[in-house]
Amino acid sequence: MNIANSIVWDGIEPYYPSSASITYSNTYQLTGVYPGEGNINVDPLFVGGGDYHLTASSPCIDTGTPVGAPSVDIEGSLRPQGLGYDMGAYEFSSNLPPVANANGPYVAAC
Repeated sequence: MNIANSIVWDGIEPYYPSSASITYSNTYQLTGVYPGEGNINVDPLFVGGGDYHLTASSPCIDTGTPVGAPSVDIEGSLRPQGLGYDMGAYEFSSNLPPVANANGPYVAAC
C-alpha cells in the first residue's frame, strides 16, 4: 500500500500494515513522524468545524510531491496552485474561496 500527499489523522496504526509506504504526508497525532520521505507530524491547521480545507498558514501547503499526484483535487481544482503540491484532499489557493462539498466532509487524503 502506497500513500502520498495525504493527511493521516490520529491513529494510522490499527488501519494500515506496518509495511505501508507513506511519503510526503502529515501523520499528525501519531507517536511520532511515520517513517518515510517528506513526512511531517504537525497540526495541519484545517479550517475546522468539519471543513478540511487548509488555512493559509498550514504546514501542508506546497510540501507534497508531484510524483503520482492527481492533477486536480477532490473538488476539481487544478494542482498545484502554488509553488508545489499540497498534502490533503484540497489544494489551497488564496485566489479561490473554499467550495462547499455537496457530498459531505471527507477525510483529507488523496
